[in-house]
Amino acid sequence: MIYVRRSIFSKKDIKKGEKLTKKNLWSIRPGTGIPSRFYDKLIGLKVNTNIKSGQLLKLTQLNKKIWNFYFLQAHEGNGDILGQYLKFAKRKK
Repeated sequence: MIYVRRSIFSKKDIKKGEKLTKKNLWSIRPGTGIPSRFYDKLIGLKVNTNIKSGQLLKLTQLNKKIWNFYFLQAHEGNGDILGQYLKFAKRKK
């Protein structure tokens, strides 16, 4: 059996510098991007590029400082990297 997970997509066009909200994000299949379990933690973060409606949300579209933190944690072999990354993002607001 193959399991297909959900990922976070844009519900409408999001402009560079705009914050992610429940009105502009949704969780659908396929699960090839940021897992939907992080949906609530993404709310309030700013994007660094324009995102078209229906586009899969990628880590590279988020704040550069947060992106760098994510990779530092990944190379150190820490457990739930994305969870740590999003906690860091919320503290830096």
